[in-house]
Amino acid sequence: MYKRDRSKIIIAILIVAALILFSSGTLVHLLTEAWWFNAVNFSGVFWTLLKWRSLTWVGTFIVFALFVGGNYFFALRVTRYSTFRLLEGGNLRAYAGPLPNYIVPTLIFVLALTAARVSVGGWETFLKYFNASDFNISDPIYEQDISFYIFRLPLYENLQNWLLALSICGLVVSVIIYVLKGCINPQRGWQYLIAREAKTHLSLLLAGIFFLIALDFWLQRYNLLYSEDGVVTGAGYTDTHAQLWAISMMSVAALALSVLFLLSVQQRSIALPVYGMGGFIIVWILLYQLYPWFQQEFIVEPNELVKEKPYIQHNIEFTRQAYRIDEVETQQYPAEAQLNRQNLQ
Repeated sequence: MYKRDRSKIIIAILIVAALILFSSGTLVHLLTEAWWFNAVNFSGVFWTLLKWRSLTWVGTFIVFALFVGGNYFFALRVTRYSTFRLLEGGNLRAYAGPLPNYIVPTLIFVLALTAARVSVGGWETFLKYFNASDFNISDPIYEQDISFYIFRLPLYENLQNWLLALSICGLVVSVIIYVLKGCINPQRGWQYLIAREAKTHLSLLLAGIFFLIALDFWLQRYNLLYSEDGVVTGAGYTDTHAQLWAISMMSVAALALSVLFLLSVQQRSIALPVYGMGGFIIVWILLYQLYPWFQQEFIVEPNELVKEKPYIQHNIEFTRQAYRIDEVETQQYPAEAQLNRQNLQ
């Protein structure tokens, strides 16, 4: 009993130490910022920043802790009749008891803290999204208002990356538990590598991950407008005629792979998603890597000026609009051939 209480005290001390370590620099920074904003009579700006940073931090911490922790405890529950086989032999036996009760929960706590600290920098994308206004100018490729790329797309990309990181963390923690409990065993053969109780859980997580990867490819389409692979900055001939199509197909392939993982839930074998993964890699090599290269080398470069001319015009047009050069009024001043000292004076 005494040893158990002592372990709890040690864990509590470690948690408090981690909180102090993670928050000390932040508290000093916030205090300095508060003094500065108050000195220049912009304290309202400071409190707005603090509110959104706090909401982002707290929201990320709670969601990561609940999701990763939920996957961890779910993995323990479905394998409750199995022991930590890989820890029972040799010098690792002593960790079999503390691992589920102290070590992994502490790691999940630290992981949630780290995720919250990293994600807090994305607070600005929320403010931009909720305070967006139209530019009334559309891009020539997707015909989206320019405000979409300034106010909305950054939030979509941040949320996609955030959800993907969340899902991967849940997957990694679950895989660790299943490996330690012997639910993932190569001796069964590759088709039955994963035990049934673990396979359903991991298949659902992987289905979610590849759905988010499909979303990532779909959002990449809009980033072609920032491409620097052509003769000018922005989407070029290869981007719109090859890269765009390839990215769209990769999104479809990732979505199809997500569906295959869902379908494999009812099957004991993992053959279906494994074959799907092979197809995904083939599509990635042929379409995402080779096809744009082929288009650029053998179609664009032999006649580059003709192919790229419309996109060069787009670049010039929108550069003029960005610097408001298109609003400059042109006036003609006819030159006079007669010049004398009186005119110069």
